[in-house]
Amino acid sequence: HRDLHLSLRRQRQMCIRDSASHELSNRIDHSTPKVIVTASCGVEPTRIVPYHPILDHALKLSKHKVENVVVVQRHGIEECELGPLDVDFDDLMKNSKPVEAIPLPSTHPHYILYTSGTTGLPKGVLRDTGGYATALKLSMEKFYASSPGDVFWTASDIGWIGT
Repeated sequence: HRDLHLSLRRQRQMCIRDSASHELSNRIDHSTPKVIVTASCGVEPTRIVPYHPILDHALKLSKHKVENVVVVQRHGIEECELGPLDVDFDDLMKNSKPVEAIPLPSTHPHYILYTSGTTGLPKGVLRDTGGYATALKLSMEKFYASSPGDVFWTASDIGWIGT
């Protein structure tokens, strides 16, 4: 029974990885990034999710080829072996020099929020920096009664972005 359970668990993990990798490869092909930043793994309440193998598989499936992948190693949780495209985040930070901030228009792209929708193809909504900053300032003041200098904490997933 133990061997069957382990086999089914591995198959489930492969299905999750393959499904996640397929969706991620669609987003990579759609957004055509030069660099991807990831972590070696994610931490959920009941399991550790190995992000790096999912991304590696997605990159193999993608038509678009990235130049580099910056990997934040989750030391003490789950680290991963780095491949030829990978750059260790800690090494990158140690060997980098600060750069001056440059002014950008408020319409400068900030991030792409993807939804799977009903067609199975990625739908990316490009959020601009000015709109995002304005909405964030308004919501912090009006919905959370927060002022500059206040400390704010949320239990929401770190990756969650309100639309």
